[in-house]
Amino acid sequence: MISVILVTFQSVDVLPQCLDSLERCSSSNELDIWIVDNQSTDGTWEWLIQYKNDQTVKPFLNLHFLRLGANKGYAYANNRALAKAQGDYFLLLNPDTIVSKDAIQACLDVMTANQSIGAATCRLELANGEMDRACRRSFPTLWNSFTYFSGLARVFHASSRFASYQLTYLDEFGSYPVDTVSGAFMLLSRVVYEQIGGFDEDYFMYGEDIDYCYRMKQNGYKVWYDGGVTTTHLKGGNGGKKSKASLFYFYDTMGIFFEKHYMPRYPPWFGIVFKNLYRKIIVNLLSCL
Repeated sequence: MISVILVTFQSVDVLPQCLDSLERCSSSNELDIWIVDNQSTDGTWEWLIQYKNDQTVKPFLNLHFLRLGANKGYAYANNRALAKAQGDYFLLLNPDTIVSKDAIQACLDVMTANQSIGAATCRLELANGEMDRACRRSFPTLWNSFTYFSGLARVFHASSRFASYQLTYLDEFGSYPVDTVSGAFMLLSRVVYEQIGGFDEDYFMYGEDIDYCYRMKQNGYKVWYDGGVTTTHLKGGNGGKKSKASLFYFYDTMGIFFEKHYMPRYPPWFGIVFKNLYRKIIVNLLSCL
């Protein structure tokens, strides 16, 4: 059984398409659906109640709703469902996705064939048909961050040395291990979850998926990307419009990740300089918008 976990926030415009796509997938997989709402005010919760009461749309094994008393972020919301869900696998899924019929099964086949794979994803495609490059990446090391923010990665997009963060030198339709995959579509093994626990709630939004993949790899598991199957990612349809606040969270998570996992490699003075300088740069960049 696969427990699908959807965290909603202002998702009423995209959630129906997502659930429709999951209904088509339910014919080949037992899906146990957990929807956690982060205090939406756009009618998402009311729509969910109506959906649950509609006797004609219950193709799932089980359908569970949780409404949180406060929006404490994506990691926090996912952890509430992970602690309750009973699946052998968990599919972390954004409500602004439209899952292709074979995507879940393809990722499941990869994981069951190789027990060393702790998480898998498919190719995420934007509404315009282009690949969502966030669906498979390397970890944000100092070098990867430098080449990405400096623009060198765009100039030398076919170079493994300069384009290693977004992996643009690799075939987007291929299948191979990567450092990290997106929480917009992440199939996760219960065995891994029970070993390393839930998401780090220091991340409010963005970055918790990178952190989780890092912890998986630290525990000897592989993270897999299967570009042979595709899921549409509408992006921004889950309350994640590019406001200054969301952009701050996006860039600040890189600082949190660096402090947690890379800072011990450097002398203490470097950590003080990094924290002050990095966040000052973020604030100044956003003030220009």
